[in-house]
Amino acid sequence: MPEGESLDYAPGIRCMPKSLRLLLAALPLAVLIACGTASRNGNGTTTALRVPVPDRVDDTNGPDLLRAFHTLPPNDPSRLALRDALLTWRAQSTAAIVETGDADALAAHLIALSDLVHPSELERGEVPELFEAAARALVARAERLGQEGKVIGALRLLRARHANDGALEQEYGLVTSWGRDARSQLPTAFERYTQLIDEWDEASRIAPAPEVLQALAQLHVERRDTVLEGFQQGPEAMLQVGPLSAQVLRLAPLDVAAVYLRHGLVEEALAHLQRMGDRGETVGQLIAALEAMRNVNTRGADATIELSEVYREARPAAARGMCRFGQSRFPEDPRFPVCLARLAVQDGDAAMALAYYGDALDVDPSSRDLYDEALAAIDDLLEGDLFASDASVARSLADRALHILDERARRFPQAEPPVARARIELLVGTAEMHSGHPQQAVERFESSLRAAESPEALLQLALLRLRTGEAEEAARLYRRALDLTPNTTPIEALRRATILQSLGDAFAASGNADQAGRMWRQSLATWDELAPAMQEPAMIAELQMRRGVLLDQMARHDEAVTAFRSALAAAPQARELYATLLSHLVASPTPDLVFAQEVFREAQRQTTLEPQWRVYFALWVKVVAARAGQPVGSDVVDVLRAQSSTTGWSGKLAAFGTGAIRYDELAGAAEGTGERTEALFYEAARRLAEGDSAGANDLFREVVGNGMVGFYEHAMAQQLLRR
Repeated sequence: MPEGESLDYAPGIRCMPKSLRLLLAALPLAVLIACGTASRNGNGTTTALRVPVPDRVDDTNGPDLLRAFHTLPPNDPSRLALRDALLTWRAQSTAAIVETGDADALAAHLIALSDLVHPSELERGEVPELFEAAARALVARAERLGQEGKVIGALRLLRARHANDGALEQEYGLVTSWGRDARSQLPTAFERYTQLIDEWDEASRIAPAPEVLQALAQLHVERRDTVLEGFQQGPEAMLQVGPLSAQVLRLAPLDVAAVYLRHGLVEEALAHLQRMGDRGETVGQLIAALEAMRNVNTRGADATIELSEVYREARPAAARGMCRFGQSRFPEDPRFPVCLARLAVQDGDAAMALAYYGDALDVDPSSRDLYDEALAAIDDLLEGDLFASDASVARSLADRALHILDERARRFPQAEPPVARARIELLVGTAEMHSGHPQQAVERFESSLRAAESPEALLQLALLRLRTGEAEEAARLYRRALDLTPNTTPIEALRRATILQSLGDAFAASGNADQAGRMWRQSLATWDELAPAMQEPAMIAELQMRRGVLLDQMARHDEAVTAFRSALAAAPQARELYATLLSHLVASPTPDLVFAQEVFREAQRQTTLEPQWRVYFALWVKVVAARAGQPVGSDVVDVLRAQSSTTGWSGKLAAFGTGAIRYDELAGAAEGTGERTEALFYEAARRLAEGDSAGANDLFREVVGNGMVGFYEHAMAQQLLRR
């Protein structure tokens, strides 16, 4: 096709209303046959390329080999060796997961392993030994918890490995029959089948053996039958079935098909639908679509991609199964890797999404729409919080995104891209900054500014410079950001007020108190001018919080407290407000323990406050108490004592806060630079409380030196060193 023209990478959009894709109901599936989108090389080969198996599969080559594996049809001779190599790679974590005894983790692990085993292999008993330990551990753990779906799935894996084990056979039969017997007393058959479907759905993901899939599909049919019986018996019976009855009738054929389509089992889905005996429009159109999918031609490719789009939002596992099926049959059709990329985006799997978009571009490198979709998806992923603790994925993602951007510019030099290089560098720089890599963040921010100077990049670089002790450079950058920010609308005035406040902070850090005061006064005047126009509680809260911080820095503490109380009154559920306020009070020019404890108690009354934040807030109040030279309230100690028995890092911090463990034990439990930074900060706070200011300051300097500039502890340590 000519350069610049492209395939339709949004299959089904023209021919299928979005509501039908979302609801999976009343489907006009005739469009799959009548108006499917044109496919590229629709008469593709059914034989995938052979995939060489390396000597070792690890995290560097594993993801690429995994994608290649799923392009192989079940009968491909290279499939088995690659499967076993990938299973060995994925099973490396088995021992550690078994050690935890966590049933959910064990089930998730087995699901990941079973994703590499075809149902026909399970039926033939071709289950490698590396399933054994996790399956037996899951049976032991899930049985005690009464989680029958997990037990059924794990037992079915063990039965595949031990076909002649009568005890396993008997236990499997007991568990499967127990589920029905135990639910015989439920008020309605509808409830009984719904619960059974949930359990067997989990079993089918752990062990997708043909008879497990068939049992699950049949449960959907039997639930439909109970609804039909209710319709025949009259209104009273329908009330017992519930308000979802009509939806269940419409969805039953789609649910039955989805059970099989997860694994690309088109023939099995078709056979079960035909056995249902349903003559409704939906099942008829669905059968027609599945029959079309049998064809290894344009019609089959179009039907596969269209039906996957129907399922993509509501049943993503079924859509993934169909797109893998399609990719194995039509390796030259880029729509299938695009489908898998979109599903990876839905899952938040940035690396896999980008890899699949790369596969699609390898097949069709001349589609500008495809470049643009890939870049937009990367932009959305980078903007999220997926990389807050580890920027390595963001770094890799950005490098590949820039490669895509360069290739797009080479092919389409006159067309503006949907995402600019400057923005990609800015987003990755932010991820680097928050994960403790300040130098890498500087390089990304400077690269962003070279590509296109923007206030956003200037502000991020200025904050980084300020947090790393380069206050004069930070002031220069804030000043430049202010120059680039117009002042013609209220939103622009808000931005300028925020920049002025930060500019004042930079001047204060550099020792220029006069300039700091002048910037703070200008910022405060702007906030005061904007206050009457604020209507949204969240905006009122932010404005009053910023006013409070400014007033406190200007030695007007009583007015600051009034502003802080107004902020909390406007948005009492906002955890960020309590965190901002209490962290400010830790290093406030006026250590106000009475007010800090008031804020702490108000925060504890919020039922949505996560346990770890209860711990941090208590520890911060203890720092305020240490600076004030006063004992902390008993309720603060009570919170720490209550949380000290919990697992995880916050439990260790709470135990340290009560004195139950020593610093060496806390430091020994820290994983990663972030937790080590926190351990240092709270040990410094303990020394401060004991009157060892010199020792505390030494540790505060270590905190700052660790470079975790996005942590509250970094900012608090830096400010305390200035007091």
